Amino acid sequence: MQSKLIRLLLLALLLPLQGAAQTFVNLTPRPKTMTVASGSVTLPTDFKISSDGLDDEMKAEINRFAADFNAATGYTVSAVENDAEALMKVTLATRDDLREDGYTISSTDGVSIQITAKTA
Repeated sequence: MQSKLIRLLLLALLLPLQGAAQTFVNLTPRPKTMTVASGSVTLPTDFKISSDGLDDEMKAEINRFAADFNAATGYTVSAVENDAEALMKVTLATRDDLREDGYTISSTDGVSIQITAKTA
């Protein structure tokens, strides 16, 4: 579950939001409710992904993602810890009121996407 949440967060940050005309969004498990909006983000060719308070398995997933992203794009993405200036920040947020494997995803203007789950 941990690596699924990290990968979902990173993909959500790096992919443009789907247009409202599209009804299919590839999320597993499929959300009970969803509002689809349009938007985009342009990434610099050199940026950092910072982690804070994550276990070794989650940090390893961020490192794998950065390596795969670099290989696919030719960009220079580095995984770091506790860097307030990093373009992307990954932290752990849990909520007891969610069902098992339940999650919420919310996005705001700018590059701010939060994924919260019942467990890590």
